[in-house]
Amino acid sequence: MDKQELRLALVIYGGASLAVYMHGVTKEFAKLIRASKVLSDTPAAARAGGFAGGSDQRPADTEHVYYEWLRTINATQEFRVVIDVIAGASAGAINGALLTSGLVHDADPDAATPLWLAGADSDNLAAHRVRPWHKWYMYPVVRALLRRLPAHAATAETRRKLARVMRSPWWMPPFSGERLGELLLDALDTMRRSRRPGSSLVPAEQRLDFHASVTDLRGYPRPLRVAAPGRGAPRVEREHAVYCSLSHGADATSGTDLSDDNTAALVWAARASASFAGAFPAFRHAELEGLLRRRGRAWPTEQAFLDHALRLRDGRPMRAQVDPRDREFIDGGIVDNKPFRAVLDTLYRRPADRQVYRRVVYIEPNPALSAPTLGNGRAGVAGYLDTLRTALVSIPRLQPIQDELAALAQLDARARQNQRVLASQRGRIDAWVAELLGTEAGVPLSAPLVTYLRETLDDQAALQSGIAWQGYAERRAWRLVDAISERWLELGEHPFATRLAAVIAETAALDPASPHTGDPRLRLGTFLDRFDVSYRMRQLQFLIRRLNQLEADSGDSPARARLGALKLDVYRHAESLEALRRRESGSDWWRRESGASLTPDGSGDPDRVRDLRSSQPSAVEVRAALDALAARLTLGARDRAFDELLAAHLADPAMTEDIRRGLIGEYAGFPLLDLLLFGDAADEDLPDPLTPVAIERVSPDDAGFLGAHFPGLRSRALFGFLGFFDRSHREHDYLWGRLHGAERLVDILAEVIPRALPDRDAAKRALVLRILDAEEPRLHTLAPLFATLRAALR
Repeated sequence: MDKQELRLALVIYGGASLAVYMHGVTKEFAKLIRASKVLSDTPAAARAGGFAGGSDQRPADTEHVYYEWLRTINATQEFRVVIDVIAGASAGAINGALLTSGLVHDADPDAATPLWLAGADSDNLAAHRVRPWHKWYMYPVVRALLRRLPAHAATAETRRKLARVMRSPWWMPPFSGERLGELLLDALDTMRRSRRPGSSLVPAEQRLDFHASVTDLRGYPRPLRVAAPGRGAPRVEREHAVYCSLSHGADATSGTDLSDDNTAALVWAARASASFAGAFPAFRHAELEGLLRRRGRAWPTEQAFLDHALRLRDGRPMRAQVDPRDREFIDGGIVDNKPFRAVLDTLYRRPADRQVYRRVVYIEPNPALSAPTLGNGRAGVAGYLDTLRTALVSIPRLQPIQDELAALAQLDARARQNQRVLASQRGRIDAWVAELLGTEAGVPLSAPLVTYLRETLDDQAALQSGIAWQGYAERRAWRLVDAISERWLELGEHPFATRLAAVIAETAALDPASPHTGDPRLRLGTFLDRFDVSYRMRQLQFLIRRLNQLEADSGDSPARARLGALKLDVYRHAESLEALRRRESGSDWWRRESGASLTPDGSGDPDRVRDLRSSQPSAVEVRAALDALAARLTLGARDRAFDELLAAHLADPAMTEDIRRGLIGEYAGFPLLDLLLFGDAADEDLPDPLTPVAIERVSPDDAGFLGAHFPGLRSRALFGFLGFFDRSHREHDYLWGRLHGAERLVDILAEVIPRALPDRDAAKRALVLRILDAEEPRLHTLAPLFATLRAALR
């Protein structure tokens, strides 16, 4: 059967107490992934027993419905749903951190709900205890503020708790950052206790990345590459964006930032990103250290976290520029409330072991569909306070995302164009490769033969393609030149970009005036062979794609198992290459290896690297550094090792001659495929140029199934903070978050596999009933709403 996968990347916006709504949405996503995992673990003959008959015996509700849909799909193909990228800002970072932990460790999706319903309360978060008549003169101000709220929002509980906050000490945040950190750590501990032992919702051989935007209050200098006379000091600007990036590889050899020893890293990311200015104090690393000390908790990976997980906007480690221990961090929504870029940077750095349907889903609790309300001034004129609020709060957080969506749409369009180009040229390429392979017919398959074919086909592609090949190779080389010189400049912090790039380009035979002797084409090829990791990633992606096709065509033949084993080995090799260049890598490869290449003794000592500021590196020094860097990459040895692996698999008797020729042709003949698709506008960081991507949104405005009974989210009032003052508001928004999340998942699944859900309304009705049955005993303040919704479903 065909293997297919719905792969989701989530972008979770900020929104203060609207985080309760987003928790309801993300909870439904977790339940879908959980159902998919249980179905995958259950033998086909036992799937009729439903979710309850599967491997997960913990309480469940909508999982039962999702399971049945997925079982219907899997009757004719292997299909699963995974989440592989999560990015969040502010309150969205809290939800992202909790969802990430739940997916990595297969925690019960219900385990985090008490944090929001009970923990996210103003009394629980308060930094100060206020006596009844303290600042009694503030009561008229509180009443005036309450009059601006809708009648259903100004409850007795809201009036009481809002009055306490308004009468708390002035010029100090009313909420406690330490208390928020305690709640986050408690929630993660509760989730840990709810895990299914030995299980993970991240499939084997895959990776899950989590990113949280954070604002460095003081900022840091960022060099500007601008023309300047002489050798004056580099021009700089001040940047405040920081990203906390954590990664989990399901393969034991891939490493993880999300082990139990590193739980504090998720607390750090959530607490720092959610430090809403004015409501919570700025976060300092010492605050978390104090919390762990009071709890008697060790953090053995603390230094590794500080060194590698915190990145500046341009991807450099924060520790290379400033010490995170000495900084104050506030709400990530200030610098990036909609962190699409973090998702884009990670999106395609994933080989896939099956056909992929890619969806980027952004969760927006408060869509900015209308202009900010400016009602306090004279008719048609904005008032003083409205102007301040809109300029300082509303506009920065409601910036349009058209550029990000356009970038995603461009990726989607390019992938579809590439599919058409490849389809039109595939026959000619296959025939040419088959002709060349035919000259080696009868030669026993071996690793040296695979190496010979790979190198020969590369040379033949260059000869056959002529000037087109030269332009293609030079584009690859120039991107490598820019990447290497830029990284070294960041490490050395010196302004000799032009000189450094020129020497590297001369070494790569890209400079027509180069004094080097020898064939420039051979030197260019050698340069690419030594340094081009991205090319190899693209090559493996195409090999995996052909493996998927052959596996689907093999039915139940003995070759199917061998193809699956080969695919896992290809996947592992691709992951090892990705580790060389992944900016999220815990090894911080560039900082260590490139630094070592730049110091004569190979130590990589930061002080010696920084000495490069005072002297322009000579051509001899740069070439020696390139040699040292190539020796650390060892790409040639990696190529030969993979040739041996491929030859060993193809020598198995279960592999037919057609399979052998198809796989060798795809692997060794890849240069022609890459020439077609690696165009002038291509991005070398995207190893899979053939997977389209679609964009989905989850918001109150997109859910219409029960729209006639949806009164709007209550927590939108008071600039998004109303939910902190009344549990009934949190219960209301949480319930609608689940309902809207479930409804949009029906839409997404129906668009991907239309035959699975021929009647969307019936599917949505089934989910709504499950949610109402599960939540009614817990959400005791919403009895009238439950009655209304049940009546609407009759």
